Amino acid sequence: MADASSLVVSFGLVTLLAGALTFGAGVLRTGRVPGGAAPANRDEPAPIRP
Repeated sequence: MADASSLVVSFGLVTLLAGALTFGAGVLRTGRVPGGAAPANRDEPAPIRP
């Protein structure tokens, strides 16, 4: 059986991998990076301000 340190390291790597996959899927789905500046969406016209 593996010792505690290797279990902690493997758990950390799996957590980082899952976070990276979730982050990548969110970026691909929304087309923007969370916390960053939103890119200009050319499909929708700019709102007309009175």
